[in-house]
Amino acid sequence: MTFHFNGKQGYRNQGVGRALFVTLMKKFLENSVERVYGELLHPEKLRDESFYTAHGFEIYDKKPTSLLGEQYGRVYMMTVTADLRKLKKVFRL
Repeated sequence: MTFHFNGKQGYRNQGVGRALFVTLMKKFLENSVERVYGELLHPEKLRDESFYTAHGFEIYDKKPTSLLGEQYGRVYMMTVTADLRKLKKVFRL
């Protein structure tokens, strides 16, 4: 499965992306998905890693990349993982 959230200007920083993300994790749990991982581009100036770690993800790998660098400055390719069975409290299930 591949998913991408990109908030439209004017709707950012209002919790919409977070709500979509939490809903997706809840659906995974409801359907007995136990582990998830993601590979993502992480522009340093847009969001720090705490979004992922606050939702129980561990950063498995993080390396600088030149992708989107002209647009966003410093960008990292990150791999994150989570054992959803341990995160039921985070997602209130």
